Amino acid sequence: MEKFNIEMKKDEMIKYYASKIIEDTLKECIQCNIVVDTEKYKLINEYKKEILEQISKDERIADVELDVDGNFDIIFYTDFCPNYDEEELE
Repeated sequence: MEKFNIEMKKDEMIKYYASKIIEDTLKECIQCNIVVDTEKYKLINEYKKEILEQISKDERIADVELDVDGNFDIIFYTDFCPNYDEEELE
């Protein structure tokens, strides 16, 4: 498999990872909230707070915080969670 290196500035990297985390978690979201294991995303540990701040700016996000293990705990607005089914959860 051929590998490529892409250079980007810090702010571009923060926006990239924030967007990637949001898109990845929306696919898995069932109850409008999800905890993201940050170990799954390489290179973000030293920029967690900046990425957290960027994630919080997204209109689909109701709330986001770092949990005690340093993972992102994200809550989406129900309108943006494609797998959310209120009747199924009752």
